[in-house]
Amino acid sequence: MLFKLALRNILLHKNKTLVLGLVIGIGLFVLVVGNSFLDSATKGIEKTYTGSFTSHLAVVPDQGADLPMFAASPSSANGTSVIPSYSELDTFIESLPDVESATPQLDSRAAIQFQENPISITLIFGIDPEKYKKVFPDNLDLIQGSFLKPGQDGILLSESALQALKDVGAPHNIGDQVTLSARNDISGTKIHSVALRGVIRFRSANVFLSRISLCDAGTVQYLTGVNGKVSDASETDESAAAEENPEAAFESSTSLIAPTQKHGSSFDLLNLSLKAAPLPDSTAPAPASDAWTYLLIRLKNQQDSNQLEKSIQEYLSSHKIEARVQDWLATAGPLAQTAFAIKTIFNWLIVVLGLVALLIVMNTLAISVSERIPEIGTIRALGGSKEFVRALVTWETLLTTLIFGLAGICIGIAALAVMGIVGFHAPNEFLAVILGGRDFRPSLSFDALIQSLLMTFLVGWLASLYPVALATRVPPLRAIQAE
Repeated sequence: MLFKLALRNILLHKNKTLVLGLVIGIGLFVLVVGNSFLDSATKGIEKTYTGSFTSHLAVVPDQGADLPMFAASPSSANGTSVIPSYSELDTFIESLPDVESATPQLDSRAAIQFQENPISITLIFGIDPEKYKKVFPDNLDLIQGSFLKPGQDGILLSESALQALKDVGAPHNIGDQVTLSARNDISGTKIHSVALRGVIRFRSANVFLSRISLCDAGTVQYLTGVNGKVSDASETDESAAAEENPEAAFESSTSLIAPTQKHGSSFDLLNLSLKAAPLPDSTAPAPASDAWTYLLIRLKNQQDSNQLEKSIQEYLSSHKIEARVQDWLATAGPLAQTAFAIKTIFNWLIVVLGLVALLIVMNTLAISVSERIPEIGTIRALGGSKEFVRALVTWETLLTTLIFGLAGICIGIAALAVMGIVGFHAPNEFLAVILGGRDFRPSLSFDALIQSLLMTFLVGWLASLYPVALATRVPPLRAIQAE
């Protein structure tokens, strides 16, 4: 009987019901579509980074804060950010049953140049080719040339980095010598020449990641100064002379230029020195087996990442290794974290929207109850208890919320299905980063669906509390006299 009376009252007050329904339906439509949009975007970003750049977990040197791979200044540039006891740690991680594979890596920003042509800047990853392909088996396309072989020196230039050189007229062929130069705080500015082995394109990259190139580990260790080698006497003497007379350094054929220089345009200096000095020897420096900045870990099941992270951290603590484990988001850094920050802001906006909707619904119901004082009084006069009146108003509120809330959710699901088929093309690179790719196809998030259903009942229940309190305080005699 309560259900029938509640449904009759809803249909009897169509205008008020429609106002309530629109507020509830629109709110839940926005909740479903908005959260599904953001969940799809964050999953796309996660897939981009874990599948192409960061993998699921990373062991990094312990320096207090998270160590992002895509920081403004490369982590390995100061020459101190290497993982202690790398060999023992690698053996332990490879033995864990939940680990599919692991690969070490370094990073460096370097100037690249073909002979006398202008310099371009690229982010270089120093890799172990064999292990790298196990962790990232299908993250890139080889446009020209061949992939690096174990023990082979050389660089795989990204397509966009090579295009930047071609735009200024730099000729290139597979096998040509590419001059790389980078600065570090241990051995100064290092210049080294390697062979162009191939041209690559990352399948899931965006404009900010498309300039990444891959290089043999020995070269990147040499450029960043993390290989633990001490400069020989001739390099030290020439470095001291360079500080007193920079022009003398330009005339020298050494690959070390002004190691202690702290200020000024280092790339301007590199450009001048590259033009004045003969190309360095292209023989690859022998890689140091334990000089790595990251150990990237690919899991068999990403759901086990929290437990595995604890296990690795316990090993590091028990063996007093000054390193720590961080997830893919901390490794990815600000680029990926922006999307998650936007999602957090959106969730807070949803909370505000929910509170506004709650107040509107509660206020409308309170007005409705005050207009129905004679009806409520008659029910009370005929023997209806306060519990009966309370249950009646609660049922009315819940039914209104449920009917229009489910309608809003269903419309949201239909809209997502259409958008998933049609797709959405990001108009600029910023949105492409936020959405996890240029072509974005959102899908229904079951988390958003469950949240929407819970919010439907929560709003209905909370909105009924105040009107119910008003209804149960109406004396039967006063209600009858109000007519």
